[in-house]
Amino acid sequence: MSGKRAFCTAVESGRKTPEFCYLLGFSGVVALPGDRFQPLDDFLSENPFLSPIPLGRLYENIDPAKPYMLEDPIRRAVWSGSLAPYIANKVKMSLSHILTKENVGVHKDFGLVVFKDVPKKREGISDSSENYQHYSSFLTETIQRLHGSESLNALPVEMDIYLKDLTDPNVKEDDIVDHPIALPGRVFGDVSVEAYRLLCKQYPVVKNGKEISADRIIEAVGAKFKDALTVSLDSGLLPKFLPLKWQKLYPANKYPWIPKPQLIISQEEAGKIVIEIHRHGSVHSVEVGVDTIVTSNFPGFSGDKFTRMEVLALIRHIFPEYLNTIFKEFKMDNLYEDLQIRERNPIPSLYSAQGDGVYAEVIVKFIGF
Repeated sequence: MSGKRAFCTAVESGRKTPEFCYLLGFSGVVALPGDRFQPLDDFLSENPFLSPIPLGRLYENIDPAKPYMLEDPIRRAVWSGSLAPYIANKVKMSLSHILTKENVGVHKDFGLVVFKDVPKKREGISDSSENYQHYSSFLTETIQRLHGSESLNALPVEMDIYLKDLTDPNVKEDDIVDHPIALPGRVFGDVSVEAYRLLCKQYPVVKNGKEISADRIIEAVGAKFKDALTVSLDSGLLPKFLPLKWQKLYPANKYPWIPKPQLIISQEEAGKIVIEIHRHGSVHSVEVGVDTIVTSNFPGFSGDKFTRMEVLALIRHIFPEYLNTIFKEFKMDNLYEDLQIRERNPIPSLYSAQGDGVYAEVIVKFIGF
């Protein structure tokens, strides 16, 4: 291709492979080989948008109102899809005719959302929230089309939060790019460990001449999850990751407790329980002692040996708003940068590849590089 972007001239009929597919980059539209374009429905047939929670492994019971979970390929696709409005907004370009079932696909090698075509004739927008509204509608319509309209009332809690954030009239664009739902299991675990380290080992810290302690954030987490101990004791696995004080009182090898404990604890204690479960579950999930607990407490466990990613998915399911709370509270104290979210889950360099230059001169700054 010369300096100008080439478009597929073949008639797109049936399942003919396009000559090119396209990605919205920071320096223009980036053309990629069309044979790497996977139609959206093909991708979603291999990676269902909503995956049934695997009852019979680490889940003893499932809330019938919330029977689904999100797998990492979907998280990556949803995240990369959100980069389209993020970039398009910088040049006031509407995505209304780009975000369509026929035009959207996923790159077979990178797992990123790409397009069959990005028309040269582009509509404008009057407000940055418009493109996020388009993206939210596209996600909702896709879920409804593939899983039925009733599935919209049964979405994972974190998906409910994400769609709400997308449709906020005052949407915070960088918050969408770094949204907790976008973090794959590995990064979710890394951030959970870092949050524990900062809150339980490093802080207090002095910023702008003012000492900031971890106490307020820990208590805010506890206020969000007041029933953290009770919820943890409902699981055959989570007691293994409780703070030592509670492990001694409720050892995992004594599960289940009858009668079930009814405990009132402070917000600080509840916060520490949630923070430590996330850290310990990430670090100690595949140790021998955990193996023994799973064998003992999950008689219906079947299939391959459980993985660290399964343990993290379980914790994420039980405390779906944890990182949303952590992010919010860290931002409130101007500590968010300490978590290094963009460094842990960076925007792929492909988005900075040389594009067609059509709008390169408009983009003068991208926060994050």
